[in-house]
Amino acid sequence: MSISRPQQPAIRTAWVFVTPKVAETYVLLNHPNNRPISKSRVARYTRDMTAGRWIPTHEGIAFDTKGRLVDGQHTLNALLQSQTSQWLNVSKAVPPEALPFINTGGVRSLRDALRISGSTVPLNAATIIAAEPIKGQHPGATKAETLTWASKYRKELVRVVELFSAGTKRKNTRTAVVQSIVFLALLHEDAEKVADFVKVYLGLSSWNEYSKPAVDLANRFADAAGSYYAGQGGKNQATEFITTLYRHLHGKKAAVPTTPWVFRG
Repeated sequence: MSISRPQQPAIRTAWVFVTPKVAETYVLLNHPNNRPISKSRVARYTRDMTAGRWIPTHEGIAFDTKGRLVDGQHTLNALLQSQTSQWLNVSKAVPPEALPFINTGGVRSLRDALRISGSTVPLNAATIIAAEPIKGQHPGATKAETLTWASKYRKELVRVVELFSAGTKRKNTRTAVVQSIVFLALLHEDAEKVADFVKVYLGLSSWNEYSKPAVDLANRFADAAGSYYAGQGGKNQATEFITTLYRHLHGKKAAVPTTPWVFRG
C-alpha cells in the first residue's frame, strides 16, 4: 500500500539580522486582523533584549502570502523599544489556512523550562519563586529573569524544599505562597530560626511562646494563601502569619514592616 506524500509547503524561512530600521518596516505590514498588542508582553520582551537575555529560537516572525505580518508583532515592538538588533527566524508565504493555528500550542511552564534546561534547581522550586509574595514584588517578570533568580538563589530554594519535605499529615503544608514567604525570610534572616518556625508550622515540634501557636496561624493562612498581596479575604491571615514569624525572629514587641522581606532579584 502506497502512502501519498502531501505537497511540500511553500513557506520559506531564513535567519535575518533585524535592526530597528528593518523592524519599523516590518511593523507597518502588520495584518489588520492581528490580535491586540499586549503592552505588558512587549515590556517583558524589551527588558530581556535590553539586558542581553533575549535568546534566538526556531520561533520568530512570519508573513502571509500577501506579505502581511501575522506573527511576531510583540517581538518587533520590543526590538524597537529596546533599540537593539536581533537575529530572528523570518518566515514568508504562510498560507491563509494556517493563520488560525499560529501560537496555539501549550505554553512551557517554569517547571518545564527548569527540566529541559538541565538546571540543578529543584523542580518543586518553580512554584515557590513564581508565587505571589515574590511575583507581587516583581509583576511581569520574564521567564529569563525568573530562571536567573532560581539559579542565583538555588541554595535557599533547596533549603525550603528540604524543610517542607518532612512527613506530616497537615493540609496545605506545600502551599507555594507559604513556602515563598519562608524563602524570603531565609534570604534576610537567621536560617536556623526560620527552620525552627517551619518545624512548628509542620507540626513537627511544639512552640508555646505565643498565645496563638504558629501552627494555628499557618492553617488559617493556608486556606487563603492565594489571596496574598491581592487585598482579598486572606490578607489579614497573611499579615498575622508574617507578623508571628517576624516577631519569632526579632522579638515579641518588634515593629513589623509592611513588606519585611524585600526580593531584589
